Amino acid sequence: MVHFRRIRQPANSAGSSGANCTSRIVAGCAVRKACADLCKPSHPAAKYTGRAPGSRAVDTAEIKKRFLKEIKLRGYDDKFIDRNEEREILQLAIQLGVNIDSAGLALQQVCFDLDYVQESQVARLMRDQLNAALGNDGKVDRKEFDLVFATVQLAMKGRKTDTEIRKMMVNLLEESGQARIKTGWFTDWYAAMKRELGLVV
Repeated sequence: MVHFRRIRQPANSAGSSGANCTSRIVAGCAVRKACADLCKPSHPAAKYTGRAPGSRAVDTAEIKKRFLKEIKLRGYDDKFIDRNEEREILQLAIQLGVNIDSAGLALQQVCFDLDYVQESQVARLMRDQLNAALGNDGKVDRKEFDLVFATVQLAMKGRKTDTEIRKMMVNLLEESGQARIKTGWFTDWYAAMKRELGLVV
């Protein structure tokens, strides 16, 4: 966290402009130090060695270029980054000495800029929406399921079929062993849907 030193200024002092200038210099130095810290590798073994003192900015640019290239390669055909591809990208980032949290944020930003869909982000949205639906009465009814499906379908941007999205939702609902579903008096829409999806033997 960056802390700015506060310079106390006497009221109506002739040197107030000088104090303001000093305060800005101190704040500017603190900001530059924080930015420099963000560029440092997360592992001591990944520190830059054998390079000129002023070459770190070039190395950082090379890392960003490599990182961007790897993301583009994996999402080129379908504009979709699945969990396995995301794991490969983050492992590469660690090998390059990039902090895992920074790499994750960078991946999200690149996917946003390139209009790529990131499976883990959609799955997080799906989980949040289903948990919200369960929060009402502890069960998900057909209307709530369809509303969550419509939200996830929009987030997928056509990268996955409707059948694939519904399968993802069913798998997520049944992670804990048994889905909490509200069915009708004489019909079980959830069981019927699972049969249509080929999830019931």
